[in-house]
Amino acid sequence: MRLTIDTHTSDLAPKDQLLDFLTNQSALMVMDNFEQVVEGAGLVAEVLGQAPKLRVLVTSRRRLGLQGEWTYEVPSLPYPTNGEDASTYPAVRLFVERARQADPTFEPTPEWVDVRRICHLVQGLPLAIELAAAWTPVLACKEIADEIEANLDFLTTTLQDVPARHRSARAVFDWSWNLLPPRLRDIYRQLSVFRGGFDRRAASDVAGATVSDLAELSSRSLVHREGTGRFSLHQMLQQFAAMQLQSDRVVEKEVMTRHARYFARLLEENRERLAGPEVLNALPLLMADMDNIRAATEWVTAHLPEAETVPFLRNLSRLFRVHHSHEGADTFAEISETLASGKTKDELAHDAAYLTATVQMSFIGSFTDRYAMSEERMLELRDAARRLGLREEEVLSIYGLGVSQVFREEWESARPTLESAVALARDLEDDIMIGAGLLWLGWVNLENGDPATAEAQFAESLDTFRNRGDIWGTAYALSKMALIADAKRDYTTALQHHLECFDTFSKLGDIGGQGYTLSRASMSSYALGDYGAAMRYGEESLDRFEQVGHRWGLSGALGRIGYAALGLGDVATARSRFKAGLERASEAGYTNLVLFAVIGLGSVLAAEGSVDEAAEILTFALNHPATPAIYRDIGQPLLDDVLSSLPESRRAAAQQRATDLDLDDATTRLLE
Repeated sequence: MRLTIDTHTSDLAPKDQLLDFLTNQSALMVMDNFEQVVEGAGLVAEVLGQAPKLRVLVTSRRRLGLQGEWTYEVPSLPYPTNGEDASTYPAVRLFVERARQADPTFEPTPEWVDVRRICHLVQGLPLAIELAAAWTPVLACKEIADEIEANLDFLTTTLQDVPARHRSARAVFDWSWNLLPPRLRDIYRQLSVFRGGFDRRAASDVAGATVSDLAELSSRSLVHREGTGRFSLHQMLQQFAAMQLQSDRVVEKEVMTRHARYFARLLEENRERLAGPEVLNALPLLMADMDNIRAATEWVTAHLPEAETVPFLRNLSRLFRVHHSHEGADTFAEISETLASGKTKDELAHDAAYLTATVQMSFIGSFTDRYAMSEERMLELRDAARRLGLREEEVLSIYGLGVSQVFREEWESARPTLESAVALARDLEDDIMIGAGLLWLGWVNLENGDPATAEAQFAESLDTFRNRGDIWGTAYALSKMALIADAKRDYTTALQHHLECFDTFSKLGDIGGQGYTLSRASMSSYALGDYGAAMRYGEESLDRFEQVGHRWGLSGALGRIGYAALGLGDVATARSRFKAGLERASEAGYTNLVLFAVIGLGSVLAAEGSVDEAAEILTFALNHPATPAIYRDIGQPLLDDVLSSLPESRRAAAQQRATDLDLDDATTRLLE
């Protein structure tokens, strides 16, 4: 099909000649790169109205805005996001194909990780993949990925037959940028401050974008609307827009400050929801913006005044309390270190933001047994909080001191410290800290052989959390009531409580809480004689604790698996797990878990036929004053069986050797 426009002899205007020619044509007309002349879209409508048998296929970075327009968004090529086989993905196949075109000897096998990273960095954008692959003759894939991450201008080509607008990623983006009116340019560069997407409200508050602005940017393929209703920028477009924003440092600072304050307000709005019955609705909302919250955290702590930083950090702690406490502890540790940089000890003693971050680090870290500080340091923080009038941090510092004393098994010191924390929390009507302090007080009393007082404190904690609708606190308190059921040998009830708490922690995404309840469920299952379930729960618990690096939890979970293996008759696995748990507990100084593993290894000795040594080890461990009652309940039947199998003389000799043992000697011998 060919038309020659007659501008010399015809009485018809060029447009009329075109319409007359196409009127009876049955064909497909292709128009490429139409964004350059999108103002002429009306002609396309006229053509279609005049030629009903004609179909028009238009490629454009901007929608034509016609009634009869059917839009198909050409997506980026699919690329691997996890550890799956990368070679099956179109983005990876394109990269390998173009890399071999540039270098026939290219072999991706040793570089799959970095090939995957390249495709992820460019988010499957075909042109960017081709430009990246062209560098393989001179750079390793890791170097290519590093360059892409550092510099958008890296993705260029010198090939002569490539159109100028496709010779670099920047040229492609410049082309679209130059087609934007000034207002949309300003909005678009401001949208670059978002991380991981944004919603309409955030776009309006931070960048001044209206719904119409977002729709226009979307029609130009510069903003993508997700299925969730949120919006996002392609990673490379975001990088380009950020460069435009950085060209004006004053505006950049204003936008970053609006971004930080917006997410500070979001945390404040959800503070009470995170400690109440609406937590399961609040969490998804905040998790969707977690990357933005992380970025806001950096800006708040670096640029905003104390009057804004302190409440921001408190609200951030409220979020991490119920979700990803291991990340929260690390986050506050980084903030504390950053705020301390370049300051004297006296300056830090009067720095409310630093004090808040450091105390919150200790508080959140207590859930995963991390970032424990010395008694002297916790007392310094308490005194500083008092001077600055930071009552919330004063409670937390006393609480943190009590928890650290518990982990060091300094029971007599921990009790009055935690009682002091609870008393101050009552003065402040801080239900969360009242409940949390009672949990640790109950634990102290349970470990010291006073289950009645422990049960009363656990019950009060449970009532406190339930009355305010705090789902997370309720789960932890109920898990402690399950320990009371274990102590009463009501293992069925204990197991039900543990699994109910596990379900709550799973909904909250609290990995440490999941590990804790699975570990306890393993012990209850073992006591019920269900060794298969005990093994399953123990292994799942170990996996959770490994994810968050929980030292106490890892030691305990290894012991749970050891006992389950014994019950299943797998003595070799039992020995290896008990030894691994003993090593970890000994290194960390957890006496009760050391004794837990010692009892387990004594049981292994009995199973292996070394009954005299088993009698000695079990007698020693079960009579040790630090051995918790539940561990005695597990070990005593084993000891009774061993002693009954020995003649009186050998039994007496084993018991005598046990009186001469100390814990360090027993540990050393069992680890040999």
